[in-house]
Amino acid sequence: MDVLGIETSSRDRIKGFETYTVPPSTYAEFNCTYKTSMKTNRYIYGSWFSSTGFERDDHKPNIVAYFPVPFRPINEMFVRWWIPVIS
Repeated sequence: MDVLGIETSSRDRIKGFETYTVPPSTYAEFNCTYKTSMKTNRYIYGSWFSSTGFERDDHKPNIVAYFPVPFRPINEMFVRWWIPVIS
């Protein structure tokens, strides 16, 4: 499961959206740009897991945060990706 959302305080409710609380877990964090996100995904699942001994925790969601850069093309948008892991 993947989760994409916006961070809000518990007081803020945005009509038409659901509230989701991220479960505690150990997450591996990966940084990339929007342009390199597919290459990063292939690296994570193609070689990172097999070379580190970690396994993906299939009971927790991936979390992706996008950070637009003002006045820059979308391909340069910063992306932070958290993958739940177990060792």
